[in-house]
Amino acid sequence: MSIEAPSAQFHVPLGCEDELSTQISTAMVSVLDTTPTALPPLYNAIDPEALETIFSPHRSESWGTYDCPTTLAFEWCERGVWIKYAGNAATASRERTLTITTDAPSPSAIDPELPTDKTVACNKDVPIDVVGTSVFLSIADVVDDDLPDICDRLTNRLTPDALTALFQPQQDGTARATGSLSFVFEGYAVTVTSAGRISIATDDGQLALHSESTPSDNTVPALVDDAAWSLTEDRPKPSR
Repeated sequence: MSIEAPSAQFHVPLGCEDELSTQISTAMVSVLDTTPTALPPLYNAIDPEALETIFSPHRSESWGTYDCPTTLAFEWCERGVWIKYAGNAATASRERTLTITTDAPSPSAIDPELPTDKTVACNKDVPIDVVGTSVFLSIADVVDDDLPDICDRLTNRLTPDALTALFQPQQDGTARATGSLSFVFEGYAVTVTSAGRISIATDDGQLALHSESTPSDNTVPALVDDAAWSLTEDRPKPSR
C-alpha cells in the first residue's frame, strides 16, 4: 500500500530542546498554514507523554543499545502523521523523521490490515487498557524468553505503560485517534494498533508492509518552507 497524497517531511534532531509534541504542532502549523492556537490539542489524538517516552531514548543512559527501529502513524487535523526513528546508535544519523500528509490519508495507511498467515507468530486482540503488558508478554512468548529479560532489553526504548497510554481514551472516556505503532526487536516485526490488535512476525514481508505504509523519503515537496525547516536547528535546508 502507498500514500498518493503529497507529504511534507521534517528531520528532528534528538538534541532539539523542544518536546516532540511541540515539534509536531510546529510542523502541522506549517502544513496547514495556520496558527498554533487554531490547532486542536494534540492530546485529543494521542498521549504526548507516552509519545515522548517512546521517541526520546536520549533520556536513557542506555539509549540505542538495542536496534529497535520504530514507526508511529496516527491521524490529527485530518492529516496523517508519521514519526520514524532508526533506533540504532551505530548509524550516523540520530534523528527522528516526521512526515505529515497534506491531505487526509487512506484509513488503511493509518491502521493497516495485519496479515494472518503462517508468517505471523502472534496475532491477537486485547483490551486497549492492557495492551502494553500484552505486547511484552506476547514478545516473551514468541522469543521464548523470560519476561524480566525481555523487559530489560526493551525498556530502554519502550515501556508497557507508554504503549498502553499512547492510544488509550482520554480521562473522560473520549476516544483518541486511530493509529498504529510498529517496531523491530531482535528480528521480530511488532505492530500494535489503537484498536488493541497485536501482530508479531519474522517475515521480511512484514517489514516491507510497515515501510510501504509510510510516505517515501522521495515525496518531500517544495512546500516545506524556511519556517518549517527551522525545526532542524543547524541542519542545512536541502536543495530543490
